Amino acid sequence: MKRRDFITATALAGALGTILHEQATTRACGQPATQRASAGRTKGVLSSLEFRNSGMVRREMQFQYFEQPVDYAEDKDHWNKQGSVNYLYQVRGHERLDPPTGMRSAVPLGGLGSGTVELRADGSFRDWNVFNNSPAGGPKIQIDDTFFGLWARREGEEPKAWALRTHPPQGLPSISQIEYSGAFPVSRLRFSDPDLPLMIHLTGTVSFIRVSQKSPRRPRQFLASTCTILRAKPWMCPSCLTCSTTLGAKLPPTGN
Repeated sequence: MKRRDFITATALAGALGTILHEQATTRACGQPATQRASAGRTKGVLSSLEFRNSGMVRREMQFQYFEQPVDYAEDKDHWNKQGSVNYLYQVRGHERLDPPTGMRSAVPLGGLGSGTVELRADGSFRDWNVFNNSPAGGPKIQIDDTFFGLWARREGEEPKAWALRTHPPQGLPSISQIEYSGAFPVSRLRFSDPDLPLMIHLTGTVSFIRVSQKSPRRPRQFLASTCTILRAKPWMCPSCLTCSTTLGAKLPPTGN
């Protein structure tokens, strides 16, 4: 990524962090008019983001890890490994293809020294580095059953639900397609499905602003969503984020 692109993305992320901080302040002070104006500014900033890196993931795509020899590399369970690694590929018949952008790695969301997590192109959260683990020491941690969910119902019809992932844990209804785009420090997903009554954008970013005078170095991560109704009739569409406790984290064997 060129330096100009990085500066632009950082400036927009900083502006978004400022706006979201203003929203929290106005909620606490009970100022609905100011809150609505701040929400409008947030939507404007989100819609203005443009990225050169993007990838499209569909639920019919198949992905598989293959072991391959390397001198030194990172794989799904280790920060650095020599000799061989498990590397992710898209499988199409007998072909082994590079997966869409955002599948092997994505923008790390987190502040300096505070830990990070990656929002991948299939809607999953990967490489959790918030348990005193990092590339400098400690294993990678994966919490696979973390995802955003959406429930929708139109009056007089049966409700529908989606896990906002193309390849969610077994037994959960998946979303048809996700478009990933991002550049540090911003990551964005656009969800689409033939049965989905909304156009949903999920944007993750990091605050680079001072939160308060008492805690000037406290970093914050933001996940902001925008929804556009695509159908004429009204829908009820609550959403949620589900995440297991750290007891459900996948820890590689000690010593690897």
